[in-house]
Amino acid sequence: GMDESGEHLSQDQIQRLFQLPATLEAESAVSEKQCNEAYQTRKTEILSAVEARYAQFFELEMNKLDNWADDKRKGLKSNLKELDDQLRELKRQIRQASSLPEKLALQRKARKIETKREEAWRDYDLQAREIETRKDQLLDTVEEKLSTDVSDEMLFQLSWEVI
Repeated sequence: GMDESGEHLSQDQIQRLFQLPATLEAESAVSEKQCNEAYQTRKTEILSAVEARYAQFFELEMNKLDNWADDKRKGLKSNLKELDDQLRELKRQIRQASSLPEKLALQRKARKIETKREEAWRDYDLQAREIETRKDQLLDTVEEKLSTDVSDEMLFQLSWEVI
């Protein structure tokens, strides 16, 4: 909104106008061009503010997702490192074992740990895919919100006179 001299009205002033009693009079001295320019300026401000809020939301959510992904990866890598350390120790024990039954028992134990390690790698891969899927979903959500559909329609124009 703007007054006849082209001064822009605040959002509060515009909202208060709807609370005043009014009567229908002749057309205002404010041109349609002035109104349209003011409207386009306000529209741009509002859309920019919305975009800024979405950008902030996106940053926060992406940071949360990245932190969650890092925690998941660290936990899975820690598990893999632990299993690798166990395997290294068992292989050392197998080389040092003096009897064949002892070597066989240690070899079976090593095989079980290798199976666990393979499962841990598969789990790591699944978690990595889940992380990427969540990131894609976040990107889709933000992109969908940014593609807002704005339609314009002049409802009315008013002017007032202080008595």
